[in-house]
Amino acid sequence: MPKIILSRKKADEIVSEINELNRIRPEIVAQLEAAVQLGDLSENAEYIEAKKKLAENDIKCNKLNNILNNATISDENITKKNYVDIFAKVVIKDMNDNTTFEYTLVSEEEASIFDNKISITSPLGSALNRRRVNDIVKIDAPRGVIEYQIIEINY
Repeated sequence: MPKIILSRKKADEIVSEINELNRIRPEIVAQLEAAVQLGDLSENAEYIEAKKKLAENDIKCNKLNNILNNATISDENITKKNYVDIFAKVVIKDMNDNTTFEYTLVSEEEASIFDNKISITSPLGSALNRRRVNDIVKIDAPRGVIEYQIIEINY
């Protein structure tokens, strides 16, 4: 499994989600047991649905536990550097049209394009990683090679 770095906030969110999944599990098991009492399991929609819900709950809980067990929790405030690394807020400029973008580099588990958070392992994140202000990075994109200049790095 690849190295996972999580912020304390994201790790806490995962723990809360695991706790919620564990809290509702007995309810799902009770639904499954009640459905078994209805008889013929091959044509029992309640049984099939409860069994599916239990499997989904357990799979999600296992996935989240694996993430936590393989993660390093990093304090976002300690990692101040003069180059791009995880948790950096990076302002970049498209060299073709001079538009600027601001992204925060995060782990894959925390990436959200809606929040301008990109994975450090994404093509753009990988290109920016370990670079400094004024460096130019090139990204192969469907519309061709795009060049970005790093304008600002903040932590």
